[in-house]
Amino acid sequence: MARYLTDDLLAHIMCYNPMFGVDDMVRYRHNTIVQVVFRLDFSQQLPFDSQSAREFFIRDYPIYEEIPAYALDYVINRSESGQISTQQKATPYTIMIFTDRNNEVRLTVDRSFVGIDLFKYESFDSTKSVFFAAIDKLLSFEKLPTINRVALRYINNIDMLQRGATEIGDYLALSLPDIDLPSKGKRSDLQTDFVRSYFEKETVVDDYRIVCRTGYMNPDYPAPMRKHIYTLDYDAFVMGEVASYELKTYIDKLHAIIQTAYENHITDTQRTRMEVITDE
Repeated sequence: MARYLTDDLLAHIMCYNPMFGVDDMVRYRHNTIVQVVFRLDFSQQLPFDSQSAREFFIRDYPIYEEIPAYALDYVINRSESGQISTQQKATPYTIMIFTDRNNEVRLTVDRSFVGIDLFKYESFDSTKSVFFAAIDKLLSFEKLPTINRVALRYINNIDMLQRGATEIGDYLALSLPDIDLPSKGKRSDLQTDFVRSYFEKETVVDDYRIVCRTGYMNPDYPAPMRKHIYTLDYDAFVMGEVASYELKTYIDKLHAIIQTAYENHITDTQRTRMEVITDE
């Protein structure tokens, strides 16, 4: 089981800035968050069918969709002569997606995981309330398998179109390759277009992990990039058996990891643009 993060452990993460501790809750009036995802993975297949899942979630998430999917299973056979062979078997199942009336929260029930996507971020406290309103319903279901992975992901978009390539360093404190927009090809016999460019770094601290994906992801990929949107995508998670009563502590610690990474990837100029909310 993972130990809880402390400031000393956080200081071991990428260029940790000690002015942002795990107990600080920096809030911005104009944040860059476009999506937050909370995900629970389970050790075995969830005991849900479409009817039981709808009975649990349809009142709060009335927009319902089913997506057919296939799980690949492997069957090991042994012949009379002792020869072993492996056979791949595709088992059909249904991914169930529930969405609230305002299309701001989406709940996905897959074969062995549950994901909650939030598309309108106001504060961490309100986000937790949304997540646990769904999670508490889920945990009330009998005979749930063991939780073996807890993940929290924040996706931030910063529109650089009006700022110009030479100003990127004023907003982002990143020393990554291809941070500037490459110029278009000049040769008459060769047309080049910028499609996408990003950097991925995975860091382990104790039993926690964070994957940082930063760069021009290009929302129109594989088409050439037309929107100069720089993405800061942070996926923090812990693996191993997790008890349900520990979930709120884990989400706080995962949030602290992500906030530390984000604050170290932006500059004071970007903070000024977003407007830090002081105590009101």
